[in-house]
Amino acid sequence: MDGHSSHVNIEFVKFCWLKKIIPIYLPPHSTHLLQLLDLVIFLVLKRLYLSKVNKFAACGITGINRDYFLRILSEIRPQVYTSELIRSAFKAIGLLPFNPN
Repeated sequence: MDGHSSHVNIEFVKFCWLKKIIPIYLPPHSTHLLQLLDLVIFLVLKRLYLSKVNKFAACGITGINRDYFLRILSEIRPQVYTSELIRSAFKAIGLLPFNPN
């Protein structure tokens, strides 16, 4: 979380406490540097999704409705959400291993 006051209230803190969730607050004005999802995970997701859409288009399917979207997502999700890719996302932003530069 970026630490904005609207994101933190007593209900939120209680919820986290009960669910054993440890919220992580990012330094102000740094989220653009620390968006590990945008830098790695979503980049790979977008690339794989586009590849699948192009295959559908090559078969004459020109519109991707909810059913096609969910089908594509279920096919590519195992390739995206892997421990290796998640680790590489943390490495790309310098959090694992920690790199303050």
